[in-house]
Amino acid sequence: ELLSKSVHQHAPDPAKVRAKEIIGKLKKRAKESGGTTSVLVAAALGEASDSVAAELPDMQLLKRTVKRTRAIPKPQLLTPPSRGELEIPEFFTKTSSGENFLFYDSGGDENRYLMFATEANLRVLATCRIWMSDGTFSTVPRIFQQLYTIHGVLSRMNEDNTNNTTKVVPLVYVLAPHKTENFYKDMLQQLLAVDNIVHEPQLIITDFEKGFLTAAKTIFPDVEQHGCLFHLGQNVYRQIQQIGLQKRYGEDLTFSLQVRLLVALAFIPSNSVYNAFCTVVTSPYYKANATDLKQIEAYFQKTWIGKKYGRIYSPGQFSIESWNCYNLVINHNPRTNNAVEGWHNSFTQRVAREHAEMGKFLSCLQREQSTTEAIIEQFQSGRDISLRRRKNYVDYEQRIHTLVTAYEEGNDVLEYLKSVATNVKL
Repeated sequence: ELLSKSVHQHAPDPAKVRAKEIIGKLKKRAKESGGTTSVLVAAALGEASDSVAAELPDMQLLKRTVKRTRAIPKPQLLTPPSRGELEIPEFFTKTSSGENFLFYDSGGDENRYLMFATEANLRVLATCRIWMSDGTFSTVPRIFQQLYTIHGVLSRMNEDNTNNTTKVVPLVYVLAPHKTENFYKDMLQQLLAVDNIVHEPQLIITDFEKGFLTAAKTIFPDVEQHGCLFHLGQNVYRQIQQIGLQKRYGEDLTFSLQVRLLVALAFIPSNSVYNAFCTVVTSPYYKANATDLKQIEAYFQKTWIGKKYGRIYSPGQFSIESWNCYNLVINHNPRTNNAVEGWHNSFTQRVAREHAEMGKFLSCLQREQSTTEAIIEQFQSGRDISLRRRKNYVDYEQRIHTLVTAYEEGNDVLEYLKSVATNVKL
């Protein structure tokens, strides 16, 4: 009689609970990720211990779960003939988790552009001291010219309080009709106008897109701007190719080093660059090789240096300050936007077609946003998600920093530039 009748209540089975969590996560990944069915199922099984795996359906059922989840119909959105005819279903204006994603549509046709970002993205961007930006062209729907993205550099102090851990993430995606200065101005103004969330950064690093550089200087007159050092080198090498000197550059080590002296000028204090350039181009080597070097010298002066006429200085196409890296090195700031260019290359591979249909393209943006949300959450929780930098890259950074911090006015400029140029690649 000591036993009383009652409803049976079993203690929860941790293995079954965990199995349900894994299946829920698998369905979420199926919606948000472009990974293959096999890859997603393998990742899910990899998270299961032996006891949890015993509670999961077999592999074929898990694969069917992925396929059924993905079979939930999405609205079809083909690319219309013009931007003015584009009507975006609500599905594509939200993230996978249901947050507002399309935060600005300029309307109209000829100059219409679309800006995508969540409120959380903008709040994160407001905390970023450094912005990076770049554009990509081949994958965008035909009614737009480019996808222009603004990335923030997340930063947190390491436990030893000596070094920062950083991570570059895309936070604003803009489908743009062209690359004009007026477009970039309006884009930046709209970004700042959203509920006064976003504030100007301290530093912007971008490619040498003249329209953006000029617009950013207008909207952010006090913000330090720099073009990407990697793009500077690329532009110089393209000039070498146009002149037809790529064979000599590839085979003649001395010639190659002497050309790279021009790019090494980026590591001289900006107020000394003009005189250092004159020292390089009047050096014995440049005089002796004037036939091949004259065109490169003229291009570099016209584009990057400018000219003095008595006391009057006429700047080049790009100001010296826009490509100078001296202070960036001193302050341990990035000199390139390679992380952004790498993101664009990866995004292009994931879209996997030229001029994708509008719906396909926006679905890819939604998946990128889901990835960004996960990265931000992991970073803010203190997890180490940064890619381990290769030792040779760490050594390269240390060599550059050592050279630059040791430089003083009055040093032998040519010897200093040669030391830097040894570490510079075009």
